[in-house]
Amino acid sequence: TATANEGYAFVNWTNATNEVVSSTPNYEFTMPANDVALTANFELVDLNVTATVNPENSGVITGNGIYNMGNPVSMTATANEGYAFVNWTNATNEVVSSTPNYEFTMPANDVALTANFELVDFNVTATVNPENSGVITGNGIYNMGNQVSMTATANEGYAFVNWTNATNEVVSSTPNYEFTMPANDVALTANFRALLSATISSTSGTFDENNPENPTTVITWNDATAVTSIVTNVGEEQIELELGTDYTIADINGTTALLTFIIDESKGETEIVCTIAFDYGENAQYTIMYISVDLWIVTFNITAAGVPISDVEVLIDGEMLMTNNAGQATIELQNGDYPYTISKDGFETTEGAITVNNAIETINVELISGIVFQSAPSVKLYPNPVMDIVTLERNTSESVKVEIYSNSGALIKTTVWDNDILKLNIEDLKNGMFHIRIIGTTIENLRFIKQ
Repeated sequence: TATANEGYAFVNWTNATNEVVSSTPNYEFTMPANDVALTANFELVDLNVTATVNPENSGVITGNGIYNMGNPVSMTATANEGYAFVNWTNATNEVVSSTPNYEFTMPANDVALTANFELVDFNVTATVNPENSGVITGNGIYNMGNQVSMTATANEGYAFVNWTNATNEVVSSTPNYEFTMPANDVALTANFRALLSATISSTSGTFDENNPENPTTVITWNDATAVTSIVTNVGEEQIELELGTDYTIADINGTTALLTFIIDESKGETEIVCTIAFDYGENAQYTIMYISVDLWIVTFNITAAGVPISDVEVLIDGEMLMTNNAGQATIELQNGDYPYTISKDGFETTEGAITVNNAIETINVELISGIVFQSAPSVKLYPNPVMDIVTLERNTSESVKVEIYSNSGALIKTTVWDNDILKLNIEDLKNGMFHIRIIGTTIENLRFIKQ
């Protein structure tokens, strides 16, 4: 008979030659005529270590597995965010260790363990800024995942601004701030401002639809956020204007600010009355007078030698105009006196002035070429005006260079003239005035008109 000790299990009987003679612990046989040597074979039993987490998802454990009696077992419990380790308990809920690393020698039986954790207590601490400006509720101890409800109530003479965190970031702009508790302490500040009335230093302004300059007024107060709303009536409809869209406020020095009204034609009436509401105290009124001014068309016609000139710059009333292919440039102007300057490379600059008086105006300007013209008495040019072939004639055969320039001074053609007559084909040139420069021992200039 073979009986296993604790932690072992019977396997079989083997003889002297290691042959299995029985797989049962009770082995019966008839004695032969010789000695008999037998071996009872045993093996260690596989035992389980099973560990769980309490409460669920509160931590992570390592060390679960299969062990044999006598093996060293090392268990580790690591708390998840927002939790702290408490202890290890066994199957009968007895505490077997108060440290997260629990080591023991494997007994001759399965082991069931529980790693126990608990939620960490975190603090919500809220303060008031400035001191005594309001009252807050919601301070206290919370666990991760709890819903936190904070309330800020302004004391008399103050208005709530916002909630900010420990790094001064705005987390809420409403006095009732709700959030889910994170796995850390939370520090909050309820910010308030003093309620102060304000006054405006001017009560009206003008808006010219043709020369729009936004009406402005200066507001005196102790807080640049004291304006709570601006309301105006357009016809019978009451409209609340929007900060940044219909008006802007620029804090000048902490006690004075500039209020600018941004008016468009949709709000254009003969008179616009804006009612400005402050934190408390009297409302203020600002009247915007909407002005409409007539504009008159002024047209410039620019030519040179009777030919329209494009890309001529016309400076008038602070605007730079450019003539088109017809030599025209136009602008709309109110009644008044306006000086102008006309310029283009290759031409002399022309200056003048125009008076606009309830009528359309047209200004005709003939540009003068900026190319220096000198007569060439030794050379004849014909015909002039010319359509296709222009002829040059002289009494010498000296070799000279002949250049043709546009009226704006641009070089168009170059050739060599080494006899007494030169015929130039100008069919490809546009109509207008052109200049010929003859360069030899002297420089002579001629001009012709292409038709």
